[in-house]
Parts: sequence; C-alpha cells; structure tokens
Amino acid sequence: MEYQSYKKQHEEYLSNNTGSSFIQVYLLLLLAPASVFFHRSLANQIQHSSQWIRFLFDFTVITFPLLICFCFPMLTLWIISFLVLFPFAINSFLKRRGETTKQKSVWGLESLQGKRKSFVDEYRGSMLVSTFIAILLVDFTIFPKYLAKTETYGTSLMDVGVGSFLFASSLTSKQTLAVNSRLKTIQKTLSSTSPLLIVGFIRLLGVKATDYQEHVSEYGVHWNFFFTLASVSILFSLLQIVKHEINIVLGIFMLIAYQFSLSKFGLSSYLQNNDRSNLLNQNKEGIFSLFGYTALFLFGREIGRAIFSNKERDLANWKWMSVKMGLGSCITLLLGLLSHYYIEQTSRRMVNMAYVLTTLSMNLLLLSCLLLISICTPSTENVVLVSINHNGLAMFMLANLLTGAINLSIKTLYCGSLLSFSINLAYIFLLCGVAVVLYRKRILIKFW
Repeated sequence: MEYQSYKKQHEEYLSNNTGSSFIQVYLLLLLAPASVFFHRSLANQIQHSSQWIRFLFDFTVITFPLLICFCFPMLTLWIISFLVLFPFAINSFLKRRGETTKQKSVWGLESLQGKRKSFVDEYRGSMLVSTFIAILLVDFTIFPKYLAKTETYGTSLMDVGVGSFLFASSLTSKQTLAVNSRLKTIQKTLSSTSPLLIVGFIRLLGVKATDYQEHVSEYGVHWNFFFTLASVSILFSLLQIVKHEINIVLGIFMLIAYQFSLSKFGLSSYLQNNDRSNLLNQNKEGIFSLFGYTALFLFGREIGRAIFSNKERDLANWKWMSVKMGLGSCITLLLGLLSHYYIEQTSRRMVNMAYVLTTLSMNLLLLSCLLLISICTPSTENVVLVSINHNGLAMFMLANLLTGAINLSIKTLYCGSLLSFSINLAYIFLLCGVAVVLYRKRILIKFW
C-alpha cells in the first residue's frame, strides 16, 4: 500500500509539466560544444599523464558542467562563459612562460579525414552522456521539473533529448539505400532492429511485473522508446522506393501531411483524449508520433550522408559546411517558431511540425558549433565520449537498467540535494567507467 502511494506521488510529480523557454533549452544544449572546446584547448597539457588522470580530466570536463547545470540551470550562462574563456587565459599564461606543449597537434583538415569524423563522435557522445544523466536525474527533486518532459504542449530539455537521440542515430545509420536492393535492405533492417524490439518487450514486461512508475501519456500503455527506435528504422527502409536525393522532399511532405491531419482532421484531439478502449487507443501516442519521428530521421539521414560523403573536401569546404548547418539551424528555428505560434504549439507527445523543426534546428546548431571547433582547435581524443560511442546502445540499455534499479531501491523524491547529487554523480561515473574499460579492452557489444 505504501509503495502504491509513493508510485502515485511520483507519477503526479512528473505530470502536467508545461516546460521552459526555447532560449533556456538552447543554452543548456550549448554546454556540450563549450565543454568540447575546453577539452580540446587544454587536453594537450596533460597528454603525458597517466590514463587514470586523463580519464578523470575527460570525465570532469564532460559530465560536471552538464550535471551542475541540469540541477541549477541559472548557472548555465556562467559555466559556458568559463568553459570558453578559461582556456584562452591558461594558454596565454603558459605561452608567456614558454610552457606550452612542444608536441605537434593535429589541426583542421587532418582531423576531418577518414571515415570517422571527430565532431560527429563528440556530438553523439555528448548527447548520450546528457541522456544518461537526465533519465535518472529527472526522478530527483533537485532536477527542475520544467526541464522534464512536457505533458502535451511546450518544450523542455528532455523533450528535445528524445528527438535528438533519434536524430543522432540517423546520422550514422548504416542502412543500405540502393533502390535495386530494397528487399535486402528491409531484411537487413528487420535483423538489425530485432534487438531493439526484444529489449522493448523486456522493458514492457519488467515495468508491468515490478509495477514500476510510468507516464501513460508519454508513449501509451504498452509502447516505449525502444519500439519507436525500431519502428522508425523499419519505416525508413520501407520508404526507400525512390532515390535518396529526395528524402528531404519526402520528409517535408510527410511532416506537412501529418501536421494537416493533426490540425484539420481531429488527430490532435484524438491523441489528447483519455480513451484507452482498444489496443490502438492504448498506444496512440507512440504509434502516431512515428510519422513525425520518421520525418526527422529522413532529415538526419541526408545530413549524415552529406557529412560522410566520399567527396574530397578542403578546409574551406568544411568551413562552408559549418556555415550551411548554422544557416539551416536559423531557418528551421524560424519555421519552427512560425509553426509554434501560428499552427500548433510544440508538442513532443504528438511530435508535430513545431517539435520536429525546433529539434532539427537545435541539433544543426550543435553540429555546426562542433565542426567549427574541430577546425579551429587541436584534435585530441576524449576517451569518455569515444568510449560511450563505441558501445552506445549497450550503454543506453545499462543506463536504463541502473535507473530502474535505483528507483526500485530508494525513494528518490525524498532524497536531499546533496544525496541526490552524489547518487547521480556515482551513477554517471560508473557508466563512463564501464564504457572506458570496454573500449580499452576493445570489447564491442553487438546484439546481431
């Protein structure tokens, strides 16, 4: 009886959230490129230190700004300013004393050559770390409620995080896009997404068996994010009946048609009502949001195709790509705001036009900033980000398991600020430590 009372309290605590402002979300997202800039600017100063020292430096630079600002958002602008300005002061001081590193650094074009692009790894790694922190921190009162997922309308940090996770997946999707091998593509996609479906069903059974707290209006009664990830990949492979060059057009058409259905055919009202009378109605949020998520995936896949193109690029081309992504961010933000104010407010629950466009804008801004940083600073490996990228899906699953275990072990809503911060710090340290050990041992956990 006591557990049921606490469960109800927990679910009510995270209900009816209207979110925060676009500006606040943008500022919190800019922590990632600021941290990467700080790391790239100063990492060479400890390059001869032990692996343990370098790990602690990488961990501190990447996770502490995120953890602190997620708990105390009012400090975000100050911490970003510190992360950007402090490296200039330190390097200027060391230069005057003649103590800068003598080792030649890899700059600009050289750090962008090859199949892997460091700025994409930094983007994906930062996004994963942010996700890991947020999915546990949201259960503690030290995390401001307005940063949690919104009920129906509004924007928040965790709202953007859901779309960003899917967008990041689309950038490096390995699905074959050749038209003449569509059947093979679909077969390969079904094979590669089967682990996500299996994990989705395991999570569903686990949640129901343990009577774990859940927010039905997020995805539905049975649906969860693993089903969304798998379904979007499958839908994407089914849509590849035309040349990939028109994926952007296809995404735009899908987004407009979906928004038209929301606004003019009553789909929005249907998704917001409390009817759970059949299987479709029980999972309507998860099922119908696939249209918006698939459009976002289509946009991300073409951006990824442009980034990883085999076309030879000089430094000027990469700079121009950074500018184009920055301009794309501005254009999609403008369109997203117009949609938000004149068509329908941003809704992560429905994944409507305003949500897709503003999420796309924010992620383009991150990519633009990280690419510019990659061009203008020495190339250094951040072992935390690289390690988490190495086993991204496995670490995401581990983060979900640890989050569930912690919530079943303690009443997180009753924890004080110091205890809450300590638990979350230990949790993210454990995740990063496991990721680094697996990376150092060259262990790649694959599910297919």
